[in-house]
Amino acid sequence: ESGKVIIASGDSASASAGDVDVRVGQSEEDTASLNLVGGAVQVLSGRSRDTTIATASTLSTASGALDLASGSSMEASTGAITISTGDSSFSDSGHISMAAGRSSSAAGGDIRLFAGAASGEPVSGGSVVISTGASSAESGAMTLATATATDTGAIVLSTGEALDGHSGSVTLNSGNAQQGVAGDIRLVGGQGSAGGANVVIHAGLGLDEGSIGGAVDIRTGEAADASGALTLSTAAASASGASGDISVATGTTTTGIAGAVVLSTGSSTDSESANIELHVGLSGSGSGGDALISAGSSVGASGGRLQLTSGASSTGLDASGSVSLESADSSTSGHLAIATGEASDASGSITMQTGSATDGAAGDILVTVGSSAATQSVGGDLSLLAGNGVVGGGAVSIKSGASNEGTSGNIQLETATAHTDSGNLRAATGSSDTATSGHVTVASGHSYDSNAGNVEVTAGHGLNGGAIQLYAGDSIGARSTSGGSVEIASGVGSASSGDIALSTHSVSESDSVGTGSIGLSTGSASSGSTGLVSLHTGANSALSGDIELLTGAAALSGSVTIASGQSVDANGRSGHIAMQSAQALGMSGDVNVASGAGLQGSGGIAILTGTAATQSQSGSVQISSGNSHGSAGSIYAAVGISDSADGGSVKIVAGASGASGGAIGIHAGSALNEADGGAVDITTSDSFGGSGAVMLKS
Repeated sequence: ESGKVIIASGDSASASAGDVDVRVGQSEEDTASLNLVGGAVQVLSGRSRDTTIATASTLSTASGALDLASGSSMEASTGAITISTGDSSFSDSGHISMAAGRSSSAAGGDIRLFAGAASGEPVSGGSVVISTGASSAESGAMTLATATATDTGAIVLSTGEALDGHSGSVTLNSGNAQQGVAGDIRLVGGQGSAGGANVVIHAGLGLDEGSIGGAVDIRTGEAADASGALTLSTAAASASGASGDISVATGTTTTGIAGAVVLSTGSSTDSESANIELHVGLSGSGSGGDALISAGSSVGASGGRLQLTSGASSTGLDASGSVSLESADSSTSGHLAIATGEASDASGSITMQTGSATDGAAGDILVTVGSSAATQSVGGDLSLLAGNGVVGGGAVSIKSGASNEGTSGNIQLETATAHTDSGNLRAATGSSDTATSGHVTVASGHSYDSNAGNVEVTAGHGLNGGAIQLYAGDSIGARSTSGGSVEIASGVGSASSGDIALSTHSVSESDSVGTGSIGLSTGSASSGSTGLVSLHTGANSALSGDIELLTGAAALSGSVTIASGQSVDANGRSGHIAMQSAQALGMSGDVNVASGAGLQGSGGIAILTGTAATQSQSGSVQISSGNSHGSAGSIYAAVGISDSADGGSVKIVAGASGASGGAIGIHAGSALNEADGGAVDITTSDSFGGSGAVMLKS
């Protein structure tokens, strides 16, 4: 071993030790080198002193470069370069700072870290590893940033291009935490007075035919308790600005199928699955934002469908989810419109139906208009309008559900109860300009094994009961046309046809009111004849039905008045009254005019003609029996028998007159052949006392 060469200054106990300067000379042509060549080269500073390795400063020329490099090797590994600070047991270890020099008028110097290239097969190029220091408490942070400036520089993290294979991946991940929370990964764009920075994530292109573009997968972390949340939102804006949009869309395609957009929550095996909620933000002064869901249009085929379906229950014991479509509560709530689009051919249908039920009751369909609590407000209308058409308008059909074993469903059509007047209920067909207007039919269904249902028209109770009015339509055409008829007919039956009862309602004994009247009349006519009122029973080969005109029983029962109409013309006459039984092939029926029996006395019978107001003649009274080929009928005038008082009188009195009084003629019937004429017999009756007198005097 050869000897050492030591160049050193002496030690000093109380002052600074002397410096050792190793210099080469300066030259205006070139600068000489200081070479340290041989075995290991070690440069150590004195205790607590710095070590500086630098090239000299210059004024007009470039300062020298500083190269730290290990030597090349042909067959072995080249030497490593390690730059490190010393360890410290009780204080901070030293920093390592790498800084390029500043420039006052040109670009600042670069800092470049290059790993070694490899030209052989199949080895890889060298890696670049930058790692912070470890610690038992918290490892060191890493900051990768460009310096503050008028325009700051960009940061690019990319892998190199691959000429024949796959390019490398770029991975940003935080470390695992054994007992704490793993660190976040944040991509934050910078703020700017003219506009904030964009955050853009692009997957790679697929260049060759048949290749697929790269996917973008954003997924939260798994956990034993709950997986992480995923929030996609734009930032809040200032008082006068607008927050940014969020657009989720798949790309367009020329010949293939465009990609789908799927929003779904995960399945849950033992608990409830999560909701999907679409909320539009609140507006303080303007209109709230719209929520628009539109299916795709098509140029050559049908447009896309829009389907809202609640979730099913696979157990078969629970209900499927409900579907609620409503506008929000407000001072004036929003409209809800369900409509199909207009079409040049046929527009689409709207179907509202509940599902069928195998073992339970099928669901209801409720269409309810909201109530209004304001003082002068009116409840909302409910309108069902069929569409207009050129040949015929659309029909409106309301039908209850059928039943195979029970009864079909009811249909109830009514207006609601009200504090003042309840609403009207009107069923009418539309008017027609040139043809017949539509019919209104109210009918109950047929029954083959039981009674058919009734049709009831009932007016409501009230201070004055409601009226029931049946009006046939007026005729507005030529004079030869007639108004519509009103026909009430009972149904036909195998035993007898149904009854028709026309009556007013009875009242209780405690009420001090009378029952209502029944009026049966035809209308008045200005020029023609008024209509006929005909009351008759139907014909029958055996016995036809009776007609009874009866007033109700009472302390003073009502009268029965049959009167013809008055004549309003001086040359006219009032109508006739004819009471007769009908003709018969056998014997015609009797006509009985009698007052009823009474405990205090029976009522009288008066047959008289009316008074003549002028000097014309009053009407005659004729009582006669009909002609007969056999014996003609007798006329018998008799008064009733009295047990204790005088018998009633029979008086025949001729009328008084300012001229001659009226005569009384009693004539027996003449004989049409050689037989005797009839006798006139005026006798008094036999009596236990004296018989009555017969007085004839002028």
